[in-house]
Amino acid sequence: QSRGPDFDQDFTLKALGQFEQYVKSAEGHWQVSRAEARILECRTRLATKLYRTGDLYLKLKEYRSARHYFEAVIGEYSDTAPYGDALIGAALTDGRMGRKTQALATLDSLGRERAGTPLADKAKLWRDKVAKWPDAGDLSRKAHKPVEAPATPVPQQPTNQSFTP
Repeated sequence: QSRGPDFDQDFTLKALGQFEQYVKSAEGHWQVSRAEARILECRTRLATKLYRTGDLYLKLKEYRSARHYFEAVIGEYSDTAPYGDALIGAALTDGRMGRKTQALATLDSLGRERAGTPLADKAKLWRDKVAKWPDAGDLSRKAHKPVEAPATPVPQQPTNQSFTP
């Protein structure tokens, strides 16, 4: 029994390994199709966990971290439902990190590839929003702020040259 995507996924990873081992060892068995369905369920749960983590980082304006999680979903779980949302999330991080042209191209491509689906509608909605963003990206994010405040000149101490001890 594995837990939902909001929890630690150790049990899901163990279950996935067991199902994959069963499919390899019991080729042709009547339960293999059921095991394959469970594999997809486990993979979807893992992808959802990664996507939600990326979405949280996106909301926190930690775009590099968000991008890392979205790329993990894109690279490892392209056969799952969260894959399309991860593509949109990756495009949003690109837009926020100053790569607006790349973000718009990704959203346009997704809209064309998945035309007529809710994912295409979602990509179009986000494309319209990203088009209004500044080309430089999100200037309020931490990476755009200087690491150190500019040095301010130290005021000179008044000297009293008439004073003699």
